[in-house]
Amino acid sequence: MTREALYEAFQNRRTYASSGLGADIRFMCNDKPVGSIVNEEQVDFSLQVLTSEPIAEIEIVKGGDTILRLSVNTTSFHHRWHSARGQRLEFWSCRALLEDGEVFGTSPIWLEAISEIPT
Repeated sequence: MTREALYEAFQNRRTYASSGLGADIRFMCNDKPVGSIVNEEQVDFSLQVLTSEPIAEIEIVKGGDTILRLSVNTTSFHHRWHSARGQRLEFWSCRALLEDGEVFGTSPIWLEAISEIPT
């Protein structure tokens, strides 16, 4: 937690939002963290959330719309999924709602449009 490390995280959009309580959230696409731009045709996501309070619900968000809601009821959660690529630029993020009302959110991961992917 140095000033330089915080500046680097902000510059690279590797940030998370919380309404209060801290959590360990790791959201990745093809092993690249939040804030990344992914330009690969095959995309595999992983989400890991560790908290001190039980997680009530996880939301997977694509383009600002919640596409998947998962009821959890635990303090440790891990989920992996594969997604087909769209033709346009996409961005994905995740939100976690704890049973005590606290909320967490990730910065997005951007997927370049398929037409921009080098062949």
